[in-house]
Amino acid sequence: MIDQLLPGVGPEKRMMRNTVLTILVVLLSQLPANVHADEAGVNMDTTASEKAVMAVVAKRIDGYNNHDVNAYLAAHDEYLEIYEYPDKSIGNGRSHLKKIFGPTLEQGIGKIIVKHQTVIGNTVVSEEYVGFGGPEMQHIVAIYTVEGGLITMVRLVEPD
Repeated sequence: MIDQLLPGVGPEKRMMRNTVLTILVVLLSQLPANVHADEAGVNMDTTASEKAVMAVVAKRIDGYNNHDVNAYLAAHDEYLEIYEYPDKSIGNGRSHLKKIFGPTLEQGIGKIIVKHQTVIGNTVVSEEYVGFGGPEMQHIVAIYTVEGGLITMVRLVEPD
């Protein structure tokens, strides 16, 4: 997906991206930890605000999976920033999302399968498989920042 938006990414950038993705996937796969939170006296309950943040990301994914362009776009801030992790800008705003994903969704194709999500504060880290209607799905980690009930930033990490 990122390669479609940024042709010509060099091998150093791909290596860094793969390293970051590997680290994130390893960290996510280690949940739950060897010492359970309740045994350590840590409150692991998701707060009401964290649940609200997760609900915003769920709206995005539901809009995509239901091929509802308007619902998909409505989960995002008008001035959304999209980055290839860590800080390479690959797009801004709902209009950019509509240009990239609108045709796929309008054709009734495309699917996101969430493998794992975790939330801390206003940030959701989501390991996903994203399909664009073809037989293959792209494995990514998306880091969503939610403010004011909308996704304001997405950072994407994916393997080559």
